[in-house]
This record gives sequence, structure tokens and C-alpha cells, in this order.
Amino acid sequence: LWHLGCVYSASLAEKGFDVVGFDLKNSVTQDLKLGKPPIFEPELEQLVQSNLGKSLNFTSDPRVAIAKKDYVFITLDTPINSRDQVQMKPFYDLFDLVKKYISPKTILVVSSQVPVGTCRQMQSQLKELDIPVIYFPENLRLGQAIATFLEPDRIVVGADSKKIRNQFLKDFSFFKCLCLEMNLESAEMSKHVLNSYLALMISFCSEISDLCERLGADANDVMKALKTDQRVSLHA
Repeated sequence: LWHLGCVYSASLAEKGFDVVGFDLKNSVTQDLKLGKPPIFEPELEQLVQSNLGKSLNFTSDPRVAIAKKDYVFITLDTPINSRDQVQMKPFYDLFDLVKKYISPKTILVVSSQVPVGTCRQMQSQLKELDIPVIYFPENLRLGQAIATFLEPDRIVVGADSKKIRNQFLKDFSFFKCLCLEMNLESAEMSKHVLNSYLALMISFCSEISDLCERLGADANDVMKALKTDQRVSLHA
């Protein structure tokens, strides 16, 4: 229940879903039970407080959070170390709890950023329980996270089964936007590609700005000329 988990739980509760948010740290869930999120995001605290005790509850008991649910979302903010290497142990520790307590036919939705192939491995381990896995990559923007979750430009839904993708879109029909349906690996890769493209775009724009400053050009005019060419998909 950090940035991603808090935004998801509060937003889904606001849409009328009965949500139980889970965190291993009792201090985190106790604060949330008092309406105090562990991080700041505009509108988040008000959203938590307005739904608390009604459609939104929090627990540090994995059985309460996971068992007998229609959907279980994994929304861990995947940590990285000082060398920008992903640390998957916390994710797999959480998945071990899911495997232990999840009920048959529950749909598992992963929104954490994970290496390509992770969801395939998870689905294989859950096969005997008939647990389908969906990869639903997050695309929250800091400072606008509530709005970008509830009213996204588009969503990506990755799953092997068209039936499961349709069920997800039916149950979460408040997503009134373009939906891109694909398999698990493509959905996982789409998140990495988006992050890489945004980083490349920022670096490219910075380089152009530096060149413009040295050459007497106006970077804003130059980028406007670039963005208005129909061959360019650049929205920064």
C-alpha cells in the first residue's frame, strides 16, 4: 500500500467496489484505517476518508485480503537498488501469499512493473487452481494519479483468454477509453517500451534545448515545428 496500491484501492472503492487493501506492515494499515495514507497524492487522503469503513477497508491479514475475492490486484511498487536493478524478492514474497490464500476462479491482476515473462510463470504456478492472470500495466502520473487511473487515455489488458479479457472489461466498465488487448508478454513489454520512450523523449528534448541555446534558436518554436508534423508522435 504505497503509491500504486493506495491509489488503486481508494479509486476502486470510490467506484463502488468493495475493496480490502493489504500491506504486511501493520503500522501502514493502522494509519490508513485512520484515513492517513503513507504518501501524498492530491485528492488521495480525501478519497480514502470518504470511503473508509464503507466500501474501503485495510488489513495486514493476508487471508482476509486474498481469500474469496472476485479479483486480487498486485500493486506493489517494484523496488530497485542503487544501480537501478529491479529487486523482485518483495514481489515474489507477495505472490507466495497470493498462492497460499487465493480462492479458485479468482482473477489475479498484476499492475506492478515486472520483467517480461513474469506473469507467464505466475499463471503456470496457479494452473491447478484455475486462476487466470491478467497483466494490467499501471500508467499513473504523479500529481494526477487519481484522474489518470479513473479516466485514462487508454488501457492495456494482457491475458491469454479473450473470455477473461472481456470479463475484466465488463466488470470494470467505468474505463471509457481505448482498450488495447494482447497477450501477457506483449502487455508486460508495452510498459517497458513506454517508459523507455518517455525517457528517450525527455533526453532528446533536453539535447535540442541545449543546442538551441548555443545557436540562438527558440527551443519552444523548434519543438512546436516538430510536434505538428503528422509523422511525429511527440506530446511532451
